[in-house]
Amino acid sequence: MDEIRRLLAALYGVRIDGVEDAKLRLAAATAVGDNPLMRRIAEIAPKTVDEKARTVDITITTEAPVAVIDWERWEVVDEVLLMAGLRMDAIRRNKLPLLNAHKSSDADHVLGSVINLRVDGDEFRGTEVWSATEDKVWTKVREGHLDQRSVGYRRAAVTYIKPGETATVNGRTFTAAGARALEVVTAWEAKESSVTPIGADPNAGTRSSVDGAQAGAKATKDAKGADMNLKELRAKLEKLGLKADATDEEVLAFAAAKVGAPVDPPAAGSGRAAPGTGTASPSAGTSAGAEPGELLDLFRAFETTEGMVEIRDTCLREKVTLDVARGRMVEHLAKAHPSAGRAVITADDDTKFRGRIIAGLTTRIGMQKIDPKAPADLAVKAADEGADFRYGSLMDLARACLEYRGVATRRMNKLELVGRAFTHSTGDFPYALANVAEKSLLGAYKAAPTTWQEWCQRGSLSDFKTAYVVKVGEFSVFPDVPEGAEFPYTTMAEDRETIYLLTCGDIFSVTRQAMINDDLGVLTDTPVKFGRAWARTINRRAVVILLGNGNMTDGNALFSSAHVNIQTGAGYASDTVAHCQAALAKLVPLVRGQTGTGGNVTLGLQPSKILCGPSGEPFWAQTLFETGRADSNVNVWIKRLGLTLVVEPEIENTAITGYSTLKTHCFCDPQDAPVVRVAFLDGQDAPRLETQNGFHVDGVEFKAAGDVGVGKVDWRGASMTPGA
Repeated sequence: MDEIRRLLAALYGVRIDGVEDAKLRLAAATAVGDNPLMRRIAEIAPKTVDEKARTVDITITTEAPVAVIDWERWEVVDEVLLMAGLRMDAIRRNKLPLLNAHKSSDADHVLGSVINLRVDGDEFRGTEVWSATEDKVWTKVREGHLDQRSVGYRRAAVTYIKPGETATVNGRTFTAAGARALEVVTAWEAKESSVTPIGADPNAGTRSSVDGAQAGAKATKDAKGADMNLKELRAKLEKLGLKADATDEEVLAFAAAKVGAPVDPPAAGSGRAAPGTGTASPSAGTSAGAEPGELLDLFRAFETTEGMVEIRDTCLREKVTLDVARGRMVEHLAKAHPSAGRAVITADDDTKFRGRIIAGLTTRIGMQKIDPKAPADLAVKAADEGADFRYGSLMDLARACLEYRGVATRRMNKLELVGRAFTHSTGDFPYALANVAEKSLLGAYKAAPTTWQEWCQRGSLSDFKTAYVVKVGEFSVFPDVPEGAEFPYTTMAEDRETIYLLTCGDIFSVTRQAMINDDLGVLTDTPVKFGRAWARTINRRAVVILLGNGNMTDGNALFSSAHVNIQTGAGYASDTVAHCQAALAKLVPLVRGQTGTGGNVTLGLQPSKILCGPSGEPFWAQTLFETGRADSNVNVWIKRLGLTLVVEPEIENTAITGYSTLKTHCFCDPQDAPVVRVAFLDGQDAPRLETQNGFHVDGVEFKAAGDVGVGKVDWRGASMTPGA
């Protein structure tokens, strides 16, 4: 019988050395393809598993794009890890630790090691060597249930590609398709590989077959080997009484009886008895089927999966066992939701931990409160990443940051604990607080109701030196050039205005007392106020320049009769519809009549906006948008202009020189004919947030600051009625 056992073991891929006899008998009792349990194992178990050596080949990660959160930019991006950028020389002893779901705070989380590390095309591969102490998890891996992997890494160089744009990186072309940006990591270091239940990279995980061209040859060899083993088994059994024309199923059933494997009796009217045994080869539906209620309960949780109801009804009709039904259900789920070989691309442990703290804070506070314009998918991902910390107080988060770094906190009082969290060398806790505060600051700045973007030109300055805005004159028309004559050489007149940057900002603090009181408002309310203040600062400076009506380099005021862009006199105040209509009839021609620097060409500028204060809004709204006016000719003319209305409250601010409730400005598009320019250092308009451990306060100090310069550019793109 040992020879028969050997042949059966070869047929079913079961090792005789050390294998449980029950496992061999189960395999022997199973006709080829009939047992759903064995069929599932054959489909999902990785074929590169070496049970004796406790190894399995894996793809650690690939170049497939994976959605991650960029906490610096506060957005969900697609990330690609370039295999050419993997620093293999940075991997100690060419070996990575194999961890349980990225946990690294305890030695018990280490499951083994990953060796034979190599890059093959667009894949990072290796061989897992499992510790002898990890039987439970190892069993799930070799059975194929844990087949997804996740790499922990540290980024060294990244190229950011905006949504919809294309860039060439290391000689390759990448496009950020869709609404998400793309980050191409061109230099990175692998730190660990983890076994994870759920992944995202569709091409990574345990490997189910050998590499490349060997795969087809191995499959052919396996098929031939199985066929030879079956023929050899048939020859052995014929000597023991097996009939010569027995089917393959009858061969296996006969062998099962000889080695003492249990075989279910055939159901009435089904199955074929093996000669001399009185038993039959089991097949789906031949043994006692499950109760209808049991089958309905089994499928109930998965009935919404497409096609699952049909699988259920077939099982009910055929009266199959629960094992058979479960096998069919798993097979269908595997096809509907393929998961084999997936991996999550994650950042290194420190970045991942900080991200979880930040995600927990943002989820607890509320993403919309931090940033009203945050995309919905960012909130969903934050809720998922921060699940461990979303219910923790600020004290709990401070404790978690210290314990993550191995600092014992059990004997610390509250003041000491928060103080240590603020001053620890890694700065995890202050970093998380600053990140959330900064997002609150930026979110409030973006949402602030300001108008300078509507009527000012945006610019950039590289330093704090006085800069010059040069205005080059216009050509008139091309002169005639007689045959054989030389072309004339025309010079252009130039004007220039000045602009320079100023720094402005303020400081707020997060104290230990606020941490102990779990005052989340210090991370949202105060930064929100600072964000709005910065937005108002920019807007105020633009309005001050406009209302101040200072002199240009030609010695005349921005709006003056010399510049032919101001209408004076009674009857042009923005206090009635009639007055607004009369003012409009003057404002538009003033803009359209402007000439170039040389004074010899009419520019033909087109007005696009009316700027007024809140007092004039009702009258200007009726003037521009009311279609039922009696004077149809005026109505058609105003409608044809297509002007938009911009209402700026600061125009009526009594603290600003030149304020008025009656004056109105008419602007062209600021990109076509700029009048006021708002410039930022290197074009960065968002405020920056800097932190330091408090000296004047017992906690952390935050400094919000920005650099902005506002200056007059030209008078030709606007006109004004003082309303006097």
